[in-house]
Amino acid sequence: MDSFGLKKRTSENKKQRLWTALFSGGLLSYVFLFFVITAAYFLFKPLWEYSGIARATCSSLAVCGVLVIAFCLFWLHQGGRLTHRHLLLALIATGVLFRICYMLYTPFTWRGHDIGDYDSTGHFAYIYNLILGDGLPKSYSYQFYHPPLMHLISAAFCKLCSLFTGAVEPFDLVDPAKVISCLASVSILITSVKIGTYFKLSQKAMLLLTAIMAFMPTFYILAASINNDVLMIALYLAAFYRTLLWKDDPSFKNILMIALCIGGSMMSKLSGGFIALFTAFVFLLVLAKGVRSVSVGSLQKKSLTGLIGQFAGFGLVCVPMGLWYPIRNLILFGQPLMYVPRMSEESELFCGDMTIWQRFFSFPVEEIVKSPYCHPFGDWNIWVYTLKCSVFGEFQFSDRPDVYSYGLLLFNFLLICFSVAAMVFVWIKRKDLSPWKRFAPGFIWISLMISFIQFNLQYPFGCTMDYRYIVPTCFVGAYYLALAVYENKKKSKPNAFLGWTTGIMTAGFCVFSTLFYFG
Repeated sequence: MDSFGLKKRTSENKKQRLWTALFSGGLLSYVFLFFVITAAYFLFKPLWEYSGIARATCSSLAVCGVLVIAFCLFWLHQGGRLTHRHLLLALIATGVLFRICYMLYTPFTWRGHDIGDYDSTGHFAYIYNLILGDGLPKSYSYQFYHPPLMHLISAAFCKLCSLFTGAVEPFDLVDPAKVISCLASVSILITSVKIGTYFKLSQKAMLLLTAIMAFMPTFYILAASINNDVLMIALYLAAFYRTLLWKDDPSFKNILMIALCIGGSMMSKLSGGFIALFTAFVFLLVLAKGVRSVSVGSLQKKSLTGLIGQFAGFGLVCVPMGLWYPIRNLILFGQPLMYVPRMSEESELFCGDMTIWQRFFSFPVEEIVKSPYCHPFGDWNIWVYTLKCSVFGEFQFSDRPDVYSYGLLLFNFLLICFSVAAMVFVWIKRKDLSPWKRFAPGFIWISLMISFIQFNLQYPFGCTMDYRYIVPTCFVGAYYLALAVYENKKKSKPNAFLGWTTGIMTAGFCVFSTLFYFG
């Protein structure tokens, strides 16, 4: 089995193994992708000196890349060497290509969240001040309350770049931070594939999961933003994956990786700590199993002591990483540990004047007909907003044809409905699956959705409904859809029809995503 759980051909040569390694999610793949993204950024950055051609050029690059990938697949097919592994690698390569191309034609000031200016207290100023050597924020105003991991990494990379480019203007100094965001967005795709491999999804299921994660527009948008969401999400999913590995092999190395992932996720954004709920649940199960084993004499006490030692080591690494910055701000500025800024109810973003029924228990189709895009200062229904925001962010794309925007929105809606139905179906009906394969990803979905609804009840503002707060649910939905449709052992006409229908919906989603962002 290779890195993605697909059977290798016995005749595979070294070149094929190299390309597999470059997208396998190991250290080599991330080093390779980092240099590819960095090289692409500096190669195409001069396009911004010629107004109006950057998007056209990068869109052409995306199309040409897809044609090259398609030609390679056709060549392999003609030679009788095309396998599911090649298709999987092609989808991953396309997802990487699209993230890079969107990042290249989108300045970080265009469609970022809470960016502000270089002399304000947004993410722009956060990174810019670190580049200048001004140290950590001197207050917790606006976005300065966030932990600094993403900003520190970005500032270090931007400072290094400035030594070669000679950049001195604030925008030019900070813009290379998009490389870090793009790499984090790519890592989300690779980690998703690794989780699917862990659960031993079938070949068709892996292709469906990968296609949705590769073409999901929210990952394009995150790839070009310099705020802390994308790194938090990347480490959140990595922590989930590492927890699954530790469950099977409770070694100190694996628990240390979990601690680094959760601590890093919280050090990027405090809400990254929600994944600790799943990790704590797994820790308790493994500990209970160890206690029972000791009681019946099937496990030496030193093994149980080793588990407790691992938990202590986990806490010593994870807790300081995740909480040092909030504690610092508590001591220096009196910032509450779980602080979230609250806007005035006089703000145009406030939607608390709408009823709970209108906000949470209705689905106003007329809001979609009126516009396919989000309007944070006027929208109020959480489900319509989430539907739009998951593919367009909070932003307007007035230059895109309506047929592209509504086509993408339609296929997104269908996939969401089918994925939720698939999740419920797997939970209730698929008793033939292992409990972990059946319920573990659902833990993410439930915890995030409860948090999301509670957050919107507590903070009834348009911006609170942003999909970026629940991005990992995209993976969960794709996982259950793939599991329900392509892991069904019963051969029947309805199941075959469902498989074809799901494939067509996914293909339509991928096509309209490509047309909208690169057409």
